[in-house]
Amino acid sequence: MYALHINRYVVHVVSRIRIVDLDRGGCCGPGDLLPRLTWRNARGKTRTLKFVTEEERLERSVSLQGFYRLTAGSAAELHGLVSGTLA
Repeated sequence: MYALHINRYVVHVVSRIRIVDLDRGGCCGPGDLLPRLTWRNARGKTRTLKFVTEEERLERSVSLQGFYRLTAGSAAELHGLVSGTLA
């Protein structure tokens, strides 16, 4: 899978991810992380995900569209999740 950034008709390859296993397993972590994730846009405004259900599932992906950077705290939580150090 490739992450692309398109700017003024030029396509830039940002990163590449190799998918090892398509089954959702223990590697995917707890859903309670979703409501806590925060992003900051270019103007410095911070926001959380919209459309997260009470069951902590993402109902619509529209709130993930656009270009935002994870806040340092959310990046650390995701790093802990994928590295296996999240409590």
